[in-house]
Amino acid sequence: MVRVESDRFPYLPVRLSLHGRKTEFEALLDTGFDGGLAASESAVANVQAAEWNLTVCLADGTLVNVPAFLGTVQVGKLPPVNTTVITLGDEPIIGRAVADQHSTTLDHSQRIVVGDK
Repeated sequence: MVRVESDRFPYLPVRLSLHGRKTEFEALLDTGFDGGLAASESAVANVQAAEWNLTVCLADGTLVNVPAFLGTVQVGKLPPVNTTVITLGDEPIIGRAVADQHSTTLDHSQRIVVGDK
């Protein structure tokens, strides 16, 4: 069984692939975000123009129009997940569309353990 453990709660190591360009960073796991990955503009720098735009609803109810891409997100050495990647904010966020593909254990706000389902 492949597992990824992070003692830097609630962050996980992520590899993002967009149009052949790979970037690695840590992203916050947000179980209230239904999407795949929200990345900063710097994470998608030098990638061709967005494939489409999405209107998303923020936590405070505000609607915003954001650039969107189809990308691959890999948490640690777990199998990659094809998902929608939006550019929004300065902090990368992993959403439920990625997290739900794996088993996730939030261990008393101390660590995250993610593994195969």
